[in-house]
Amino acid sequence: MAWQGYPGDLSKKVIKDALKGAKHPKADFLAVRYESQVDARVAKAHDLAGDGALSGALKEIDAILADAKASDEQKKDATAIKDAVDAHVKALSGQAEQFVKSRDVERAVKVLEALSKEFGSAEAGEKAKKRLDEISADPKLKTELDAAKALQRLKDQIRELKRDKSTPKIAEFVKKNQGTRAAERASLLLRTIKTKS
Repeated sequence: MAWQGYPGDLSKKVIKDALKGAKHPKADFLAVRYESQVDARVAKAHDLAGDGALSGALKEIDAILADAKASDEQKKDATAIKDAVDAHVKALSGQAEQFVKSRDVERAVKVLEALSKEFGSAEAGEKAKKRLDEISADPKLKTELDAAKALQRLKDQIRELKRDKSTPKIAEFVKKNQGTRAAERASLLLRTIKTKS
């Protein structure tokens, strides 16, 4: 709780003061929320995991688990966070596969690239890189990815155009990328525009 009172009394200064020092996670979907209280020695790993810096959190945890002076409570807390991080990474990898199966390759690539970047040469990073390579080598998945990127570029191009100018561009995209999920999305966009007209 940063402030309490009548909304009309809330000032910009109060908001700025409340937000001082607040950190935005690197990637929201990488963040691991572990709500239980942890020992002060484990707090850094806890905070890193909450910020999405998973490899940093695991390094801190490994140091605690390897330290003969660490208490049983510290090791227990560190192990609990490690388990939460491992489960989260496994869930993200599974989610990426679900995206691939549903032909939402662009989202799958986003998740896999984040894992690859976060974990580098560690096992989770290597698995993500391998899957990215497999996606790039698969002609159907590559077509889906290219179409998704093209759709995003098209949306950026037509953002400021009037309906009569954007409709033919969308129709052309649908025809050119027929059979892809991006074409399905563009068709829906086209129907929405026509409904509003």
